[in-house]
Amino acid sequence: MKISTQEQKTDKYAVVGGIGVFSVALLAALSAAYIYSPIIDTNAAESREVDVNLTVSSALSLSTNTNNLALSAGLDEFVYGSINANVMTNSQYGYTLALEDSDNSSNMTHENTSILDAISSSFSGAKTSATMADNTWGFSLDETDFYMIPTLGNPVALKRTNSPMTADYETTKVDFGVKVGPTLTAGTYTDTVKFTAYVNGVDGNPADGTEPLNPGVPPETRTISDITTMQEVSHKICANSAIGAVANLTDTRDNNVYSVEKLNDGNCWMTSDLRLIDYTLTSADSDVPAGYSFTLPASDMNSFNAVGDDSVDSGNRFRVVAAYYDETYGGYYNYYTAVAGWHGDEASVNVNSPQSLCPKGWRLPTGTYGGEYETLNYSAYNYSDTATIAALKLQLRGQTHYSGELDGVGVYGSWWSASVYPGYTFAQYASVYIDDINPAGYASPSTSAGIRCIVR
Repeated sequence: MKISTQEQKTDKYAVVGGIGVFSVALLAALSAAYIYSPIIDTNAAESREVDVNLTVSSALSLSTNTNNLALSAGLDEFVYGSINANVMTNSQYGYTLALEDSDNSSNMTHENTSILDAISSSFSGAKTSATMADNTWGFSLDETDFYMIPTLGNPVALKRTNSPMTADYETTKVDFGVKVGPTLTAGTYTDTVKFTAYVNGVDGNPADGTEPLNPGVPPETRTISDITTMQEVSHKICANSAIGAVANLTDTRDNNVYSVEKLNDGNCWMTSDLRLIDYTLTSADSDVPAGYSFTLPASDMNSFNAVGDDSVDSGNRFRVVAAYYDETYGGYYNYYTAVAGWHGDEASVNVNSPQSLCPKGWRLPTGTYGGEYETLNYSAYNYSDTATIAALKLQLRGQTHYSGELDGVGVYGSWWSASVYPGYTFAQYASVYIDDINPAGYASPSTSAGIRCIVR
């Protein structure tokens, strides 16, 4: 009895040693002017600073310790064996290792095709050697709980990391167990399974857009039209949805209903403004990490005029929680509030906030040039500002004003992104004036703006 393994490597993730091109321009000028009598300063000096840049290409490799796992069993017996999958990558976002069958059937079939006996893998949940049905097989990560082999196109995640490697490679041991019944025809039964390693993207999901599931979880087939709450949405549900698919989903935190649509860039966006106010966020229903909480205060337009704690930010308003709710236009938040208290001022490079006021499973879009707001406008809607504004259903909502009322309604509107400049001096946002959009603008973090969320 044998199980063969098929190793998959994707060319675009092949190991590449990238060496950047060093470009140095040096210009030296020396001149002497003689006016009546020469003056030469022998202590003169001129210095130049030159940037030297090195670009290192993304690398990924996958190997297994064998290409053929051979098992032997007698009648009415449970046996198992293991395969080691080794992954190497230099990605700062880690990798995902996934498993699936090589075709649409996960049955082990007899080498003699005229014999119709098979060993299936169509059970649900976890099975042990004692509870696995006769003539079935599955995989395990702990030699105890065995799960069904997923069919091609429905991979399960064996391992998912979110940080750079600290060793040359990492090994995941996968066990394959088979329960042979008392009447199975003798002979060799075989099937081929496929291991795939993905480089993760910035959102923690595989960069190619797939989302392998956890072992034992049935494949996700729903679309955004099949769910009712914001917190049910996942990367896979969005991927299953067609461009133009729409839904009205309820935020379980306050029962506000938001319009959602999968736009031309392939992402699922909120097409109405967040309205959350006076609520304590946790990871159970919001876009904040486990063990973290953040309290969003009641509506108060004057909160935008408050000055921060001098001991923290030297009088700046960057770490003040400020929020205002308008019945017509929804929530207005400063940047510190929009990112749920994330300390962006500690960053030394351009970064994106890892958290926000968005519902669980959602996040703020990225800003800056090349960010998701800009990609939506330039690539998905072909530089058509009016088309982008219409797709997102953006309103000229203005912003809060120190006078205690909204300013600029009917003239402009703005929405926060996840991106912030070093030192927290400026936060990035998208802004709209009538029929013109700036997808990569920036403003003081103390400014008020709206929030649109995008599926993680």
